Amino acid sequence: MKGTNTPDLLSLNDAAARLGTSAMTVRRIVLRSELPAFKAGGQYRIRAEDLSAYIRQAVKVATRKQRAARTAIPA
Repeated sequence: MKGTNTPDLLSLNDAAARLGTSAMTVRRIVLRSELPAFKAGGQYRIRAEDLSAYIRQAVKVATRKQRAARTAIPA
């Protein structure tokens, strides 16, 4: 049923809205096992805390890459 999600469980569309991306992109992230999810009623559900952990990890990786780019010596 539409609109019966608990606040702790997100659909692909809910997660996509929080990430500012498409539901297809979130689906790809789930299928690559980068974001834990499970199927309920034939639709993926993502725990809000797992999405938050994914975002924290993505920020860490991006920050690390930015630092590395700033300290790289030009050839």
